[in-house]
Amino acid sequence: MARFYFLIGLISFLISSCAQVGQLTGGERDVTAPQPLNNKIAPENESVNFNASKIFIPFNEFIQLNNPRQNIVLIPPHAKVNAAVKGKDLTLNIEGDLKENTTYSIFLNNAIKDITEGNDSIMQYVFSTGPIIDSNTLHCTVIDAYSNKMFGGVYCALFDVDTDEIVNFSKTNSAGEVVLDHIKAGTYVFAAFDDKNLNLKVDPFEPVGFYEKGILEINENNVDSVHVRLFSPTPDPKIRTKTLTNNNTIIIGATVPFVDEEIIINGKPLSFENYTKLKEDSLLLFVPQNESNTIEVIIKSQTVNDTLQFTRKIGKEKMTGKLFDNTSRINPSNKVVIQFNDLIKSIDTSKIIVLNVADSSLIPVKITPSKNELLFDFNRANIESIAIKLLPGAVTGSVINSLEEYAITIVKERELGIINVTFPENTSGMIVNLLSRGKVIQSIVPTIGSSNIKIAELQPGEYTFSIIKDNNQNGVWDTGNYSEFIQPEEVIYYSTPTKIRANWEVEVTLE
Repeated sequence: MARFYFLIGLISFLISSCAQVGQLTGGERDVTAPQPLNNKIAPENESVNFNASKIFIPFNEFIQLNNPRQNIVLIPPHAKVNAAVKGKDLTLNIEGDLKENTTYSIFLNNAIKDITEGNDSIMQYVFSTGPIIDSNTLHCTVIDAYSNKMFGGVYCALFDVDTDEIVNFSKTNSAGEVVLDHIKAGTYVFAAFDDKNLNLKVDPFEPVGFYEKGILEINENNVDSVHVRLFSPTPDPKIRTKTLTNNNTIIIGATVPFVDEEIIINGKPLSFENYTKLKEDSLLLFVPQNESNTIEVIIKSQTVNDTLQFTRKIGKEKMTGKLFDNTSRINPSNKVVIQFNDLIKSIDTSKIIVLNVADSSLIPVKITPSKNELLFDFNRANIESIAIKLLPGAVTGSVINSLEEYAITIVKERELGIINVTFPENTSGMIVNLLSRGKVIQSIVPTIGSSNIKIAELQPGEYTFSIIKDNNQNGVWDTGNYSEFIQPEEVIYYSTPTKIRANWEVEVTLE
């Protein structure tokens, strides 16, 4: 009996809906994609010595075509396939000459939908113009290169080494797995990719993964499975965000780090005292006073260059502050810092009050301004919480601050825990990440030759670790490069959680 393949990862259906809201359905919603009547397909699936020009495929319900020119694909693409639907029947017309002794697959890549719920699927019709059908198979597993999580809904494909022509493909299921079948023995370029523009090609902007150096030899005595890590390519260097705040402060973010940057505002260079790096790829600029409402910012860097325009909204200036990292709980080694949205020109310490909340007594404090920050230094012994009050006129920038108050809790060492981490002594090219609830909260580059690190002042809770194999020793995780067949740096996750309690010190060994 003929078999008709439904390829969504490992023989499953993709289900989507375009059902209209508010209509009576008369029963449960139909979530099943149209299914072909296998015993009525002509010529039957997996036919050999194929010489027909039409293929007839009846379905079990009324169907409609979905973008057939794009979604119906003949592999190898030696001819064109035109589709027509009448009621429950699909007819495929092959136009062009097929090569002799070649196995072909027609993929209905979400091309067939039912006419009610819009459910669709990927299907494969196989035939050979010779006496045999290629029978090699390839099992593919795809994970995200950084998170190591399974990656579903991406194409795994084989390309001709010489012509770069696609010769086989299918899409991974939710477990990141798929089986390619009916493969002719030979040498191929293998790639897994998120085909965002649906052209069945690996484009430079699409997440991609590949097998070792990209070349894969397939025969009945060779590889039958591949495991690849999908990564997003390095983005083109450009400015991604630009925001004018308070009329005198500009935040600029780029897709790449700024390197040896030079900043020019309205034709005049901006000194380093008038800007700061929030991160390697973002800048905070303090714009000098200017009679013009228009601000032109020119950025020159080894990595990105651009000219940006901003327009002031006069009368909207307001100087406000916030606690560093927006946290009111300060660990023993953390500084007490208030960050403002403007460059600080002067402070009046007589209008800055710092109180011990326990008895409302004044705390002797040293206050140091730096660019847009106020640093508060005081003896923390026997102090559990403080209140900082900035009276109007305490801080002056382009305008004067209004009344602001901050409540801060000083966390004691006995409320926190410590992890001592031991790892192999070969630490060159290693980044140790501490994770809480899957998010990196600390990244540590161990000293070369060391075999342990101490991570202190941790809130009680559960923590896990990951290690990045930092091949180029630049202190960050680097993505891959498909055109040069460079794999992304490997990330190893340790799933066993380490539990930290207050005033505990825990020993952890990462093998």
